[in-house]
Amino acid sequence: MNRTFEDIKAGYRPHEDYICNKFDLSPKEYQDWISALSILLTRIPNHETNLLEEASRQLFANTASLILIDHFTDNSDENICLLSDRSFVNRSKGDGILMMSFNLTKHSIATFAFDDLSKYATKNIRPEIIEHVRKQRTEVRYVKGDLRMLATYNRLAALQCWRNVYAASTKPRLTTG
Repeated sequence: MNRTFEDIKAGYRPHEDYICNKFDLSPKEYQDWISALSILLTRIPNHETNLLEEASRQLFANTASLILIDHFTDNSDENICLLSDRSFVNRSKGDGILMMSFNLTKHSIATFAFDDLSKYATKNIRPEIIEHVRKQRTEVRYVKGDLRMLATYNRLAALQCWRNVYAASTKPRLTTG
């Protein structure tokens, strides 16, 4: 990876024009993204992971996590999940909980929520309760047919996309009615 990055820095950028045009980037912005990707994907010395993998591992290790799978099982043309050109939907509400949703299939969404447990240490919560939550830190739930959740996800996908959302139907659900 380092050699590839050095080649790109030295001027070998076969896809630069295409990427800059497609995503409306300047050559400097393209170079910055390539630099960031190089840093994230380069293996950490004396480790088997890269920075992105290590950050993901630490996120699960140091937070209370919820993984929610929503599945919409009927064959209605309405009950399909949009796919944003950003690849995810930000569900965070500014309360310190990081929450992102991803389209898994046209009929299912995965939502990942991470809550930093250390912020509760300063509250009047007994340490043994925090420790109990820390031991139970990852919860996985499977939900079928929550149409309110689907409508919210689809509206957010449309609002947060860069330019496009994609759908397996011409009339995806955007409301609960």
